[in-house]
Amino acid sequence: MGANINWKKHVWNLDCAPKVKHFSWKVLKRALPVGERLVERHINADPKCKRCGENESITHLLFHCQFAQKVWLLAPFVTDVDFRGIIDLLASWPSLCSQKCSPPTGISSGALFPWILWVLWKARNKFVFEGFSATPEDTLSSAIGLAREWSTSSKPDQMQLGAKMLMLQD
Repeated sequence: MGANINWKKHVWNLDCAPKVKHFSWKVLKRALPVGERLVERHINADPKCKRCGENESITHLLFHCQFAQKVWLLAPFVTDVDFRGIIDLLASWPSLCSQKCSPPTGISSGALFPWILWVLWKARNKFVFEGFSATPEDTLSSAIGLAREWSTSSKPDQMQLGAKMLMLQD
């Protein structure tokens, strides 16, 4: 598993927060504690999705659940992608991470895709553990906001670090 993915390029070098990279790695390694995985590990848990009652697998939670499908349908990607057809996430990952956003999002660099996955996971946990259900629109808006914040705030830090390195070399 994972023989056909360049982990450094398609996970560890994503332009997103380290926690989102780590989360992406866990998604691809099938290490998220969703219902199906908990039952596979002999943990007494309900394997059903709390939103729709279907079997809660990682691909179900992130792509096939009606809630996730609504979020993906609203996502401002330049190219239309049918996320319902995703079965082999490892094989689809590189093309999904390279999806470009429409200009009004304010995300000029970096990928929105992993941020949407992250926010879907956070929304699932908030629903399961707190009973709070955000709308698909609010969920997507949160992902766009986090991606925009990361792309604008991480760049100055990197430039400042580069400038400090140059001063140290002089």
